[in-house]
Amino acid sequence: SHKGYAHKVDTNKYQLLLADVFVGNPYNCSSNRGLVKAPKGYDSVQAGDLFYVVYHNFHSYPLYLIEYSLK
Repeated sequence: SHKGYAHKVDTNKYQLLLADVFVGNPYNCSSNRGLVKAPKGYDSVQAGDLFYVVYHNFHSYPLYLIEYSLK
């Protein structure tokens, strides 16, 4: 998650947000990238094996702000 998702605070200091995300009933979609919301009857969209897309803020809850540094 460090590459592309971490927020750089200082020269060697970074932050990541760890959240609890409700994916519910995911719609498996590997080819249609034009979706703007999950189809009716689904709560999220599964894009490949590792990524889920949720379209409502109330489906996620921030748990921890992780701050770390690299040598």
